[in-house]
Amino acid sequence: MLLNSELEYIRLYFNLQEMRYEDRIDYLEQIEEGCDQLYVVRFMLQPIVENARNMDSRI
Repeated sequence: MLLNSELEYIRLYFNLQEMRYEDRIDYLEQIEEGCDQLYVVRFMLQPIVENARNMDSRI
């Protein structure tokens, strides 16, 4: 799966989180040019992103 596709899942996840937490959640995506076309394991980033969000004590 391309990293770009994996990132789309992350974007959808944060769209849902923004609906739930309104203005209490921020999301910044920084991807180097060309990296979005790399192949990665499916759902590789999802658990990392969820854990990072869950560990944030400001929510």
